[in-house]
Amino acid sequence: MTSLDIIDHSPHHPKPSAALPTASNLVLIDNYDSFTYNVYQYLVLEGATVTVFRNDQISLEELIAKKPTQLVVSPGPGHPRTDSGVSRDAIRHFAGKIPIFGVCMGQQCILDVYGGDVSQTGEILHGKTSPLVHDSKGVYRGMSQDLPEDGSKGVIMGVRHKEFTIEGVQFHPESILSADGRTMFHNFLLTQGGTWKGDQELRKTEIKRGSPSKGVFALDINAPTQAKKYALAGASVISVLTEPEWFKGSIEDLRVARQALEGMPNRPAILRKEFVFEEYQILEARLAGADTILLIVKMLDSELLEKLYKYSLSLGMEPLVEVQNAEEMTTAIKLGAKVVGVNNRNLETFEVDLRTTRSLRSMVPQDVIICALSGINTHADVQDCKNDGVNAILVGEAIMRAPDTSKFIQELCSGTTILSPKVESQPLIVKICGTRSAEAATEAIKAGADLIGMILVPGTKRCVSHETALAISKAVQDSRSPGRFAQPKLASDVAQDFFAAAKRNLTGKGASLVGVFMNQPLEEVLEKQILYNLDIVQLHGREPVEWAHLVPVPVIRKFQPGEPGLGLRGYHTIPLLDSGSGSGQQLDHAAVRKDLEKDESLEVLFAGGLNPDNVAKSVSVIGPLSARIAGVDVSSGVEEGGQQSIDKIRAFIKAAKSIR
Repeated sequence: MTSLDIIDHSPHHPKPSAALPTASNLVLIDNYDSFTYNVYQYLVLEGATVTVFRNDQISLEELIAKKPTQLVVSPGPGHPRTDSGVSRDAIRHFAGKIPIFGVCMGQQCILDVYGGDVSQTGEILHGKTSPLVHDSKGVYRGMSQDLPEDGSKGVIMGVRHKEFTIEGVQFHPESILSADGRTMFHNFLLTQGGTWKGDQELRKTEIKRGSPSKGVFALDINAPTQAKKYALAGASVISVLTEPEWFKGSIEDLRVARQALEGMPNRPAILRKEFVFEEYQILEARLAGADTILLIVKMLDSELLEKLYKYSLSLGMEPLVEVQNAEEMTTAIKLGAKVVGVNNRNLETFEVDLRTTRSLRSMVPQDVIICALSGINTHADVQDCKNDGVNAILVGEAIMRAPDTSKFIQELCSGTTILSPKVESQPLIVKICGTRSAEAATEAIKAGADLIGMILVPGTKRCVSHETALAISKAVQDSRSPGRFAQPKLASDVAQDFFAAAKRNLTGKGASLVGVFMNQPLEEVLEKQILYNLDIVQLHGREPVEWAHLVPVPVIRKFQPGEPGLGLRGYHTIPLLDSGSGSGQQLDHAAVRKDLEKDESLEVLFAGGLNPDNVAKSVSVIGPLSARIAGVDVSSGVEEGGQQSIDKIRAFIKAAKSIR
């Protein structure tokens, strides 16, 4: 292998990040391994202040006296019970107190401490690379992931304690072959506290155009655009001001904000922030898509407060009950409120005092979520709230004024900007459509096809018979190795755009069988989906988009560029851009670019006149936006004399897979 063949993910000679106040005294235990100072390098580059101690040259008592902010246990040779020195005792002592991260031997020490049996593996994986499946939590936050194409291995390479902020990896993130290694160390350094509960903070963001205290400051804000920005930046709740006089909002803002999040996995909850005095306002909020509402104790007598609270509960909404002093807190607790917000702004003088929340914290039972409202502008404010035992923060004006929403939220909660992970291009999905024999399906799968499409539209030239459809279905099912169906679909706990998350359902378990329908009754579609064990249904006519909710498998829906409904979230898994049904006519590339430019999160399958000779060029002419072409679809381009050509199928797949 030449040096040009090796993917180098090393830091090279970058400028180190600014010193992290949350990692000012990190201790790295050296288990006598050559990789220890690679780990040290990555930690220092990410802003940590690090001291290294060899595992037999410091006692546990001396280590405790150092008062470390984090503990990292390095790789090393041998067995954790005989060769790790102070490492295991250090893990036992600091568990639940500070974040702990173990690499290789470090992970083995964690496993041993918690009852695991560390023994030699049946297969040596040293020096090898493979795709990583993860849950986007902990050290894996913000990392890309590729599911293994063949579903192989499945070796567990990382562990995490359920309660304590302890994680370990068996591989080497500090290796030059590990993509996103620095991101993993960066994420670890941002972890705070000894438990995951302590590390998590609920982020409530707000959509508002003005306020009584600050006047108008964001009159031209677009509610759905802002809601989507908040969601993708990691907000847990989005508060939408619907009061028109002072806050320049409306119930329409809430409705369109909620629609913008439709179909988004792990979407934030929507809160209606309004002066609520009537039950109809609560019902109106629910009908507009709200998940909860605000009730202000100061503005309601006890009888009305209880009435509105119970009505909200009857609609499945636990209200945010706002208080400002001890008397109001007593009322909220007596009411049985489970989510209480303390307004740090005095509603009579408009003065802000962050000590207000602190002064009332002791009155709140442990099972009640307490949220700090108003005056949260900096990371120091957030830290004060966390130190006071606050579970959530609501940020309004500061975030509305921020030029970069995502960066502001990251800096607010972490004190620094999380490294943007390198965007790894995903392998191009290849669909061979118009399949008319089990042999063609089998050969396409062997060549690397991801989707095998067969036409089930009576009267069309590529429609297959019942017997052929059964044979193709069997060929696809037989191509799958055992266990592929059990492969988990792990999701992030942060919201994602619908198409980015949904497209994972198209691949990942070997080749999938697609049945193509056009203007046929829904009953027929559902019947044939079961009959032929279709993994995916493709709707190629004028079917209502709502059918996607009635079909029990992912739906690909055909559109022409610019057609209404193309980017509609929550229905079809992915849109297919096509010029016609096997017409061989190429798409208007300018029109495709226009669609992708108009919707910055849109992903599509690309069809129309593709063949082995032009597929690479057809994708490349889309330019940088081609990264959002999730896959290519071919039918007539792999035919010869009206019949599928095995050689052309192989050539097309090879050409398409070479794109990325």
